[in-house]
Amino acid sequence: IIAYAYSKWDKHLNAIKYYKRALSGLKYDMISYSGIVKSYLALNDRNNAVKYALKISKVTVKNRNLLLGLGEIYKLLKNYKKSAKYYSDALKLNQKDIIALQGLAENYIELGYYNRALKVLSAAIKTNKRKVISWNLAGILYAKKGEYEKAEKIFRGLINKIPNFSSGYYNLACVYSKAGKIDKAIKSLEQSFKINPGLVKQAIKDKDLTNIRQSQKFKQLIKKYSRATNRNNDN
Repeated sequence: IIAYAYSKWDKHLNAIKYYKRALSGLKYDMISYSGIVKSYLALNDRNNAVKYALKISKVTVKNRNLLLGLGEIYKLLKNYKKSAKYYSDALKLNQKDIIALQGLAENYIELGYYNRALKVLSAAIKTNKRKVISWNLAGILYAKKGEYEKAEKIFRGLINKIPNFSSGYYNLACVYSKAGKIDKAIKSLEQSFKINPGLVKQAIKDKDLTNIRQSQKFKQLIKKYSRATNRNNDN
């Protein structure tokens, strides 16, 4: 818990210290390994991130938690093919494993394997578990394909059902931006920041928001909610 808190506060060296301390008691704790990799990546230290990924990869007995953890770690490292392999291996243990299905779909989307991703997402939705995440991924998939109307419909549906779903507003803003609907993109983005100011860091670098990045309203939003995030971290 302490390590996770430090990582949320962007104090990644402290987070790594506590994650490593947790590993001294739980040798194959995937949460700690994933946290270490994520923190090293946040520090732009890819070498150490890869080092810990390789370390846990050498474990010979691959149970569900280990496979899912390795899938997550290699997804963080953007090695999507290797990540997909671990999620696929987890599905061999249970074809309806929702976390494995969604993880595999994410990798297929990143790899541009859209038909495969749709097939996997269809299976994920049929499990009736974590459906919001599955539909959110479907929206991302259609946006990547340039099918903006389908993506918009999905994200609007999610927001109507869950008014505080920050990712829904954020992804909708990305769709509007790519479709050239600047004002709608700004409005949706602001709503996502109101719910989750932490999304500001993602928005600054997100290529999907390129069309609105030079807008004065976008710059004002970033400035306003960056301050809010800094105040929360100080507290």
